[in-house]
Amino acid sequence: MTADVITNEIEALNADIGLDYTLPVSVETCGEANAYYSCETKSMVMCVEFEEFLGNMYDLLQ
Repeated sequence: MTADVITNEIEALNADIGLDYTLPVSVETCGEANAYYSCETKSMVMCVEFEEFLGNMYDLLQ
């Protein structure tokens, strides 16, 4: 599910911002709820643990 949500968000951001280069985005197990830019690989990492965290934040707003 995380990959599907991230794919939709990336498509929405591309429609609004649009970079002049491709920014790779991967979904990985990180051991913590996080998302970050990696300078080493010049890519974005979305941690699978972040999905539960965002779901909990959403529930709190309801």
